[in-house]
Amino acid sequence: SRFGSDTPEWRDLSAKMLTMFLLTMRGTPYWLAGDELGMTNIRFTRIEEYDDIDTRNHYRKLLREGGDTEQFLREQQEIGRDNARTPYQWDGTLYAGFSTAKPWLRVNPNHTEVNAARELCDPDSVLNFFRRVVTLRKEHPDLVYGSFRLVDADNPQVFAYLREGTGRNYLTVLNFSPKAARFDPKTDLTEAMPLLHNYPAPPIAEKEGPIELRPYEGILYRLA
Repeated sequence: SRFGSDTPEWRDLSAKMLTMFLLTMRGTPYWLAGDELGMTNIRFTRIEEYDDIDTRNHYRKLLREGGDTEQFLREQQEIGRDNARTPYQWDGTLYAGFSTAKPWLRVNPNHTEVNAARELCDPDSVLNFFRRVVTLRKEHPDLVYGSFRLVDADNPQVFAYLREGTGRNYLTVLNFSPKAARFDPKTDLTEAMPLLHNYPAPPIAEKEGPIELRPYEGILYRLA
């Protein structure tokens, strides 16, 4: 929700783009339960709905000091830690298959649409995309151990980087915005192989010049 988009139009694409981002980085990736489904912020509207001690303490402090509690609650809808702690959405039943009893935090209302049971059956789901990227990462160890170098670093919409290893070099290109973007790879990509893509087909690479990227588009190239 914070770095992508949780709107119905862009949730799947941005979740897949962020999956690609984290799993083509160096080192050990960390996942919160539900990230692999593209679970979203629940956006509580009342302080009583929060269980997080940090959120509650800040709210009490604002009450004592006469601060803007309504603005604070709006901020917590985006950055509050309880957004990542709602019950795991296993299926579309009453408590999302997490429990037969009412859990400590309210289940996200979108659990009837965003849940593991539904995504397992959909080959194009966020969950199955996550599984493909994990497999690809294991097959290409240079994505784990290779060096990291930014490309087109001043681009306000696109985050792109080279992963250079002992066997192969890779280029990850990610549009972090809901608008079309242009990216200059500074290299010839006509012989590069797209290994991963979150749209049905990657853009056609020209020998020279920028690439046109669609909203939240992500591409992983293996360079020639």
